Amino acid sequence: ASRQSSHLEAGFRPAFAPLMVARHDKVLSGIPYGNLEVDTPVTTTVPVVFVGLGVQRKNQRYIHLISDQIVPVRAIGQQKIEMAGVSTRLRTGDVVGLVVYGYSKQFADSGFYMRVQLNGSIDLPVHPASDRSEVFLQASLPAPSAIVASSHD
Repeated sequence: ASRQSSHLEAGFRPAFAPLMVARHDKVLSGIPYGNLEVDTPVTTTVPVVFVGLGVQRKNQRYIHLISDQIVPVRAIGQQKIEMAGVSTRLRTGDVVGLVVYGYSKQFADSGFYMRVQLNGSIDLPVHPASDRSEVFLQASLPAPSAIVASSHD
């Protein structure tokens, strides 16, 4: 798979970094794990972003946050994260990606406008649609993924 450069803006609207396209019907169910490198040019504050998995259904623009689950990432440098458990059926052509928010109602007192760069990979718990044996698919973020993370004042 080739890597491509992308610039994502996340604030009150999330950023979406595609990770995989379902080539066949599949099930995404389990706990994804991330290996993320978090960096920011702002040296006075530790950044906070909120990440989850999203799916963009084939031929649709809307990105659905899978199982309405996000986790906060508040750190600089290499981070190994256990993401929130997810479960959804994938149809051929659906796109799974990392959804990055700079604000979350669940964590209302955190964050502010800050530029953040994320690089790394996510281990996706993908199963064939007809089988329940778990297979982890490692998917890399497009590099680099620069994200402007923001939350309320």
